[in-house]
Amino acid sequence: MRQLDKLSDLNLNNNKRLVKLPECVEEMKSLTSFDVGGCDLDCVPQGMGRLEKLSYLNLSNNKKLVKLPECIEEMKSLTRLDIGGCDLDCVPRGMGQLDKLSDLNLNNNKRLVKLPECIEEMKSLTSPDVGGCDLDCVPQGMGRLEKLSYLNLSNNKKLVKLPECIEEMKSLTRLDVGGCDLDCVPRGMGQLDKLSNLNLNNNKRLVKLLECIEEMKSLTRLHVRGCDLDCVPQGMG
Repeated sequence: MRQLDKLSDLNLNNNKRLVKLPECVEEMKSLTSFDVGGCDLDCVPQGMGRLEKLSYLNLSNNKKLVKLPECIEEMKSLTRLDIGGCDLDCVPRGMGQLDKLSDLNLNNNKRLVKLPECIEEMKSLTSPDVGGCDLDCVPQGMGRLEKLSYLNLSNNKKLVKLPECIEEMKSLTRLDVGGCDLDCVPRGMGQLDKLSNLNLNNNKRLVKLLECIEEMKSLTRLHVRGCDLDCVPQGMG
């Protein structure tokens, strides 16, 4: 395969017995899209950092993948990275250098308990998905992500509070915090004037919606099924 120097799109998805990628993959200099989701990989070759044109990388659902290589920070052209459904407990700090990355999927990494502070450096990030992990907090610095339009924090069972910085996410149109352990939402969320879709389903300790909900003038979908409400704000009418 090292002779395929014009290859731009390589899809090896769902090869369940593929346990290792060959070192020659680093020689595929024209590669822009590489999909090895749903295989049986437990590591990624360090040399992949030399793939200067790579814009899409899918490593999702490799259940034995517990660590990303440091070379990930060298993939400067990366715009989409899917590592959902692996077994990561952390992500490399150097990922903050991926200044073109817009789409990051980390969902269902059950051992991922913390997001690195470097996430606030990903200025192009529009849609991080960290649903179904084991987070108990969100970095305050995420409020600096000016392009953020979709944030999925759903089914993080230890997440009991949203950070105040949520009100700084002025571009947010969709927020999913269903299936967490929230008992309230920050008052400042009323300042999210572009928010159209808010999911609060199955927060069993959520007993009250704040009046700020009526300030969300763009809201078209509000889901609060399976909570513990005994009333809704009058202003919602």
